[in-house]
Amino acid sequence: MNTIRLAQAVSLWASSISTAAQYPPNTSSNSSFILQSYYTLYSLGSKASDPHDVDYVHLLKKAFRLVIQVSQPQAAGTTLSTCFLQALTLVLIVAEKLELGPKAIICALLYSLAKERKACVGTIEQAFDDDIAYILQGLLGFSEQPFACDSKPSKRLAVIYTHFSHNHLLILLFRLAEHIQKLYILEVWQPEQQKQVVQEIERMYAPLAKTLGLHKLYLELTDSSFKAQHPTTYHQLVAQVQNNLQSPKGFLEHFAKQIHAMLQVNSIACSIKGRTKSIASIYNKIQDRGILFSAINDFYAICIVFESTLEDECTDCWYLYNLIASRYCVNRKYLRDWISKAKDSNYEALHLTIQSDAGLWVEVQIRTTRMNEIAEYGDAAHWKYKNQHKGGDTAWRHISWLTQARDYLQNNVANSLPHNISVIALDMYDDR
Repeated sequence: MNTIRLAQAVSLWASSISTAAQYPPNTSSNSSFILQSYYTLYSLGSKASDPHDVDYVHLLKKAFRLVIQVSQPQAAGTTLSTCFLQALTLVLIVAEKLELGPKAIICALLYSLAKERKACVGTIEQAFDDDIAYILQGLLGFSEQPFACDSKPSKRLAVIYTHFSHNHLLILLFRLAEHIQKLYILEVWQPEQQKQVVQEIERMYAPLAKTLGLHKLYLELTDSSFKAQHPTTYHQLVAQVQNNLQSPKGFLEHFAKQIHAMLQVNSIACSIKGRTKSIASIYNKIQDRGILFSAINDFYAICIVFESTLEDECTDCWYLYNLIASRYCVNRKYLRDWISKAKDSNYEALHLTIQSDAGLWVEVQIRTTRMNEIAEYGDAAHWKYKNQHKGGDTAWRHISWLTQARDYLQNNVANSLPHNISVIALDMYDDR
């Protein structure tokens, strides 16, 4: 049986909203679509669990049956409602985009019902379990009290940050999924609603994805937001990237492995993070610096992070620089030394631009662990190392939570948890 793909579900959902049409158009197609949808969710959940997991199959059937029951219009021969397509779209984002496991799929199905008040959390708790009810309650709390874009974190977010747990992480990832969902049907909303969604993504959810190391998701969120605001410019820049920056498949990952192997030979233990520059970031750099597209030399970049003592940092960073410079051609025009004198933002690193074996230029950022924390978390990390605790313990607790979340996403072992979050991605780091 064919499965339902995310793009198909989004298209049908958007159509049902904009035209008030319901899909499928007749009872026969209706039944077929229901079966396809169930088979899709069963297949996605089975990828992250034992295909013969009776508990998962039982809970999925129960959740799916409940969604169908409350989504189906009462009149005979009528078709599935927009509510069902909305629930299905969220589930596919959770399963395909975020690669969350069986329990997350069940939560996503039930969340749409609870949010639309078609089923109460108490009823769900009785029919399922406390864990699912807790996650849904947390999600509903955020929905009723959204994040403030320009202020301190909301009380709900502060509760999440009190301690790290897999349920708390799941709640934040669901919020990310919701905003991806909103972004996919942006065109059917009123201009003011579109503006609000884009602002929330830019100010809250894209940075969160970046902090959690979800590189592909971060690029999608930032570029989709930029595309919504500047469609003509977006397509022009995409065409320029495709025409001028073609690279072999897996180029950046292969290049990072080469650098890592070279440093290992020299007994340097390090982690290497990589990124490609987003369309939105390219546009901002062109505007901020008044340069042409051809002058952008950091479309590809890696960041080397290694341990060092405060006394030896400068010497060690330049040692890494010399090792790399002895192997690759360095464009000294783009050498940036923010170790001798840090930026006003306290950012410290050594930047060099080198030519890869494939002929493509790559920016290399060299940082110690201390420098990297300051680069990613700003003043809170800077004052942690200065032992002055600017911003109080709360600010650092938030950072500690996000660090644990990112580490878990990167290092999770399959089936170690019922949610089985298994997102594997290169880390993301700030453009500097």
